[in-house]
Amino acid sequence: MPLDDSYEDDDEDQGLPIESEAGSDEAGKPTTCHGTAVKVYKNGRVIISSAEFPLEFRTSNTQAQNICSFGSTPRIYFSPTDIEIRVNKEVVYTKPIERLLGSLEGAEWLSQLILEKQAFRGTPHEDEHAEAEPHSGLDFISHERHGSTYKNGELKRKLLQGANFHCAQLKSRGAHTENRVFFRGVQLTVPLKANTQTVCVRVDLVPEGTVHPHECINGGEAGDPAHRLSIQIRYRTMHENAQEEFWYRTSAQGNIKKLNSLVDFLEDKDGDWTAQQPRRFLDRDYSRKRFKTSYTN
Repeated sequence: MPLDDSYEDDDEDQGLPIESEAGSDEAGKPTTCHGTAVKVYKNGRVIISSAEFPLEFRTSNTQAQNICSFGSTPRIYFSPTDIEIRVNKEVVYTKPIERLLGSLEGAEWLSQLILEKQAFRGTPHEDEHAEAEPHSGLDFISHERHGSTYKNGELKRKLLQGANFHCAQLKSRGAHTENRVFFRGVQLTVPLKANTQTVCVRVDLVPEGTVHPHECINGGEAGDPAHRLSIQIRYRTMHENAQEEFWYRTSAQGNIKKLNSLVDFLEDKDGDWTAQQPRRFLDRDYSRKRFKTSYTN
């Protein structure tokens, strides 16, 4: 699912209505907002009025309009890694918790997340439709982050050794249209026939000066490090339970730049070093005052 994209100016008369649910379960005691309704505007603004403090975040115009197109009340749910927006119990949008904590309202989000800790599940996305069970302790599980400060060895290990990844089921006007796996700006499209619980991703990187026999890019420029990278996707089909696999390939220039940056990450290159290289993708990084995604030339 798309995460935290660009947005346009406010257009607050287009939001879906919020059902009245917020309040206090005891005098002066704030309630959690896990499972409560939110208001989604078509400009990408999402407001959680049932929170202890007024809270909001942004998504892309397109994603917000997709949420509104369902015509039913969207609700917010919390896991150790993400917040989820669900419509009729279907997950239609996720946003990493660390992006909320890194926003200008980070302190307010932290206060709310502490209240929500009982809603946290031990394993994110374990069952998108089950009611959340109490989970002791305040256990935030960070996503893979960018740059030298936030290098995530677990993601690197999973990619190089091969592991199951969460595969999002994207919908448009209620119809299941795409399956996608997301990590570090890369989006891998998985066939609709795949059982999304069985999607395994493995990458392989060959030495500098060589080209991988299953290189993940078609075209690009000679200096693109993504020529050395392969991405294998394996899954079981939904109905026959047959195992299938394919090698990911792309010719889109934006995707090639994202894969070039992925190679830097796999080789433990510093984020500042990557920012100085040609044809790279740079994700948002508030610590570096980079508030929008961008590409180097």
